[in-house]
Amino acid sequence: MFKKIHSNRPPEATVLGELGKEFRGYLLLVRRRVLLLLRKYPKSSFGLMIVLMFASMIFSFVVFRQALPKSSGVKVPRAVVVPVQDGFGQILKQSEALRRTIAIKQEIEVMLARDSLSPADSLRLTAAIDELQRLSTSSPKSHLP
Repeated sequence: MFKKIHSNRPPEATVLGELGKEFRGYLLLVRRRVLLLLRKYPKSSFGLMIVLMFASMIFSFVVFRQALPKSSGVKVPRAVVVPVQDGFGQILKQSEALRRTIAIKQEIEVMLARDSLSPADSLRLTAAIDELQRLSTSSPKSHLP
């Protein structure tokens, strides 16, 4: 489960470098054509650049501007209690599921240690294994690395 994965990748090989190697011909072609256009039409390119900067300024100050709420001068503290309570609820649920899992595993070990099982023991063992599997699939996995 916590097996370390070893890679034989050379340290200088990166995704961006490999993409550059793969598409280098296309990128050089695009670069040549852009430079050709800039050299052929320098005034038009400069004018287009100015127009785009002006349009960006208009969009940022007029179109994308969000109305700021007017404050009355009194700052209301934000509630931080709810996430903490949710965290405690999750911890309690996880600890209860862990306790139940340990109890089921002990019950299964006791049944498997017997020489022979009765039909009732077999049914109880099957139900315990099913519940153990249900607990392991319903509990959220840890987000630790």
